[in-house]
Amino acid sequence: MLTDQFINLVCLTLLNDSVKVTDATIQDIGCVLSYYSEEEIPLAFRKKFDLTKTIYRLRAENKSKDLILDDIISANHFSELDSYLKQLSQRSLSPEKIDPAIDQISQKKQLVSLMSGVPQIEEFVTNFNTQNFADTNQIIDGWGNLITNLHSQVSEFKRKKTTSTIKELDLLHDSFNDVTEQISLSYSGQNSISTGFSELDGYMNGGFEKTRLYIFGGASGDGKSVLLNNFIKNAVETNPETDNEMRIFSYYTMENLIDESLVRLYCSLADKDIEEMLQQFNHERGVIERTVKEWQQDHHAFIYMRYFPPTLTSVSDLISCNDMLTNKYEGRAKVAATYVDYLDLLRSGQTFDLHRLELGQVTIDMKVAAVMGGIPWVTVTQLNRGAYNIKEDVSLANMGESIKKVEHSDFVGILRNMSEASEDRDIEVSFNSKGELKIIIGKNRSGPKNKIIKLQSEFSKFLISGDRSPNPQFEIHQDSTLMGI
Repeated sequence: MLTDQFINLVCLTLLNDSVKVTDATIQDIGCVLSYYSEEEIPLAFRKKFDLTKTIYRLRAENKSKDLILDDIISANHFSELDSYLKQLSQRSLSPEKIDPAIDQISQKKQLVSLMSGVPQIEEFVTNFNTQNFADTNQIIDGWGNLITNLHSQVSEFKRKKTTSTIKELDLLHDSFNDVTEQISLSYSGQNSISTGFSELDGYMNGGFEKTRLYIFGGASGDGKSVLLNNFIKNAVETNPETDNEMRIFSYYTMENLIDESLVRLYCSLADKDIEEMLQQFNHERGVIERTVKEWQQDHHAFIYMRYFPPTLTSVSDLISCNDMLTNKYEGRAKVAATYVDYLDLLRSGQTFDLHRLELGQVTIDMKVAAVMGGIPWVTVTQLNRGAYNIKEDVSLANMGESIKKVEHSDFVGILRNMSEASEDRDIEVSFNSKGELKIIIGKNRSGPKNKIIKLQSEFSKFLISGDRSPNPQFEIHQDSTLMGI
């Protein structure tokens, strides 16, 4: 419930001309005021609540304090509040009280937003208790959608808090120290997760940067999943040992099952053809676990793989999984980057008439997740049918279904795999062929675009190679002893 003290705070904030009172703060006030009906306000200050809404409306019209008060007093609608209006004209928030006032308003906005979800919870519980669901699937889907929506609200609050560390700067009077320190961190590449390819890293400020969303688009057979696998492998190998905490690289797949993903990682790590590995599998099965674990330990990092069912999974589910890892390994390891295979198989948790609109929302959700977690998110997406014509150039126009994927991401790379058999291919390239994988930079917030990086692909080993960024060498010992984790 609103209090008289909070209404006084809101009025003083609305009538303050400080640059700190931004449009976002005004919007937060509007959200709070619109949540409460007149019947919910105590009679003692119901008229004052009505006055506050009027002040809000005039402030939203960009009117100054003097004009707002003049309009209200001239209308004479709030004559019984003349003494209060006089106080408002004479009082103002001191500079040191503005930030606490804005924070208080932001908290109230978060509270009313969360309270708006309570009726949905109550409705679900009522339907559940009265057995008003047709079947079990309807119960599970209803609960999943409810939790997803509420989680999205909380995620957005956290994102705003994360991005508001440096909210303002007086370029004449303030110290630049905090901002220049942030510039140094942002552009030094020190916080980037290497792609493992020096030329690509050079165009991307050292690799995948924190809070950024990276999308790589390709046609079927161009090697999207293979490239993602190599990005994760290279991230482990270029992982700096900066502290005692290990880095976690989370890999969420809706495309390949965990056994398939592990085979791909092992083959690329051991430089082995999958047919060769399968022919000797009775021997290899005793080597895979030991090799992969020792490799991760040697580089003070590990990969967490998890399969999610396609079209039933939202970004909120992936965020929750990252949160689980953070809580499970608190003080021992932290999530450094998230890789998702792939964007088009996720759902938003909301209802859209068109699939392209839902994909746009999924992309926004992934960007929010990157900002909220302070880590890079890397994913792949499907290009449209025009990309299957190997003789045609590919560009951002080939991004399948939704151009919103381009608009909401920080980097877009377009893949083109030029295999030996590519001229004869329909959709899939020959699995055993070696080829040249091109990455065409279509969008890049941290560097140039329209650049082409040429790498070598060897699908039989699930391996992408090229000019490598410096990596510590890992040697596979077939009979080595597994260290405990």
